[in-house]
Amino acid sequence: MALTQLGALAAHLLEIHGQHEHQALLQREQQLALLDAYGAHSVTLAQVRELAQRRRALAREAATLGDGSERDARLALLAHQCTELERWALPGERLATLEAEQRRLGHAERLLAGSAALVDQLEGDDGLRNRLARAAAELARLAEIDADLGASRELLDAALIQISEAGSALAHYAEARDLDPDRLAEVDAHLQHLHDLARKHRCAPAELPAVLEQLRDEARAACMAPARGWMRWCASATR
Repeated sequence: MALTQLGALAAHLLEIHGQHEHQALLQREQQLALLDAYGAHSVTLAQVRELAQRRRALAREAATLGDGSERDARLALLAHQCTELERWALPGERLATLEAEQRRLGHAERLLAGSAALVDQLEGDDGLRNRLARAAAELARLAEIDADLGASRELLDAALIQISEAGSALAHYAEARDLDPDRLAEVDAHLQHLHDLARKHRCAPAELPAVLEQLRDEARAACMAPARGWMRWCASATR
């Protein structure tokens, strides 16, 4: 601004202010306000005021996020929890399968002994299959005398077939199963970890996969929070 313009402005200001108000002209804020008013800078002032308000809001938001060390500690904890859950958590169907395997392995001796005893009852020398076979043979001879026994003969023959199939299936089951204490220990350990994690996160074991997703979302949000704040500040500053 030229000296002549400043002189004119000063003269104008002195005419406006009274005898006891001239001291206000010595204040920096008052001088700037009068200069802005004289220069018709109201639009620019409004824009600067809005940017300042946005900057203060972003500063408050950054303060709520905590310092970097606090955020890093939280991220480290989330990473540890996610690693645990990724290793041990199982979807509902796989969890049910593992629990069924634990029951089977835990009762392996009883299952083997029981199935072997049933095979003997069905397939032994005096087992059910041989007795049914003798009964079916006798009924066949009787049916040759009286055709009305034909339906009973068919039922007994069908029962003999089913008993034979059941005996074969049980024998195969007993031969295919064996004791596996190492696998039982592995399954027990996995389920124990699941129950420990469920108590830790206060949920059912079947809900652990959902907890894992929640922790992953929280970790992603914590990682992106500083970037979002900076991006909002940049966007506000360039408006």
